[in-house]
Amino acid sequence: MTIAEQRESAIALADKAGAIKTLELIQRPDSGYDEILQSAIQELGIDKLAPIILEQNDPNWALYALRNVADAGEFQQALIRQASALHTNMEAVGDEASFGEVKRISSFKLEVVAGASYAASFTMYWFDPALGQLPLEAYADTSQYKFSDQVPVFQSTSRPCSYFALPRAPLNPNNTVWMIVTLCGVSKWFSTNYRFTYDPTTSTQAIISASGGLASPQFSARVSS
Repeated sequence: MTIAEQRESAIALADKAGAIKTLELIQRPDSGYDEILQSAIQELGIDKLAPIILEQNDPNWALYALRNVADAGEFQQALIRQASALHTNMEAVGDEASFGEVKRISSFKLEVVAGASYAASFTMYWFDPALGQLPLEAYADTSQYKFSDQVPVFQSTSRPCSYFALPRAPLNPNNTVWMIVTLCGVSKWFSTNYRFTYDPTTSTQAIISASGGLASPQFSARVSS
């Protein structure tokens, strides 16, 4: 969706929701995401606004909503999932709903299990309420991201969450973190679709198991203290 199309859609939605001040702001060609979402949150409240954003499935709207509210409550994780689609060459794989409540971790392990037909490595994405989705928003060049060693079938590798922090992309306690997997020979990245809360004081580790083939990798998650 182009910026013009986004603005047209937002005008219709604001009008339908009765958000008059926000509607006037959207109609201004110089208005941006931040001020529009700030206005919408003030006028409608996040409990009414979040379902509208999620229904539109626009990652930019989700990201700027998260940046302008301290806590989106029951909608927080769904908005983070939607915002994570900003990486255009990524596919989300994994049944997060089956994993239950969000766990607190300090490190990640990737294991490539029997039956997988690839070697893999991983990096980490995280969401900070003040800084947005990192390191994506701080570094457009993904070659500057930190990655684990490559993991062959039947092997695994671990990294502390803090390993992935960068000078312009700090990692802070209580940030939401998730693993991004790259497969040897495949340009697409895969979001493992399991969210955790970073806690440097815990020894709990999130273990992501990778299986399947290059065309359709599968990921499952568990935690270990």
